[in-house]
Amino acid sequence: MRALVKAVDTLSRWTGSSIRWLAMLLVAQISFEVIMRFVFDKPTIWGYETSMMIGGAMYVLAFSYATLKGSHVRIDVFYRSMKPRTQALVDVIGALICFFPLMIMLTVFSTTAAMKAWRIHETSIESTWFPPLAPFRTVVVVGFVLVTLQGLAQFVRDIYMLTRNKAYDRD
Repeated sequence: MRALVKAVDTLSRWTGSSIRWLAMLLVAQISFEVIMRFVFDKPTIWGYETSMMIGGAMYVLAFSYATLKGSHVRIDVFYRSMKPRTQALVDVIGALICFFPLMIMLTVFSTTAAMKAWRIHETSIESTWFPPLAPFRTVVVVGFVLVTLQGLAQFVRDIYMLTRNKAYDRD
């Protein structure tokens, strides 16, 4: 089990460090669009949608890294003052009631949408460029799968803390 948790953590770290290139690509793409629009008065037809897809991919792929680092929003005013075992209990209850049902629902719905997009060759109607949506929808599925895996790794750590009263990674 430790090898599996470590592999998920490694995958999340690799994903987090890899998507920084998407941020640089997004800055370059938006800069190009601004120059084309305001310097040359020749805006592109693909600039808006490309930036939306790159930004969306960046966010959804960063979810697992944020989960690994504990960067998601919670009410730290109360949580921070709790003992580690109580924090683990709160995390387990939150995962069972909120996190896992939501991630399963989002993964199922996004997978269905991605499969349909590939099957019908769905294109975006936001511009006259009409880019294919299937690759972007597939990236969304990958992001939800990655965050679910990282959530499972955290769940294992929390269960270990509840049952053994010590941190999982300190054996």
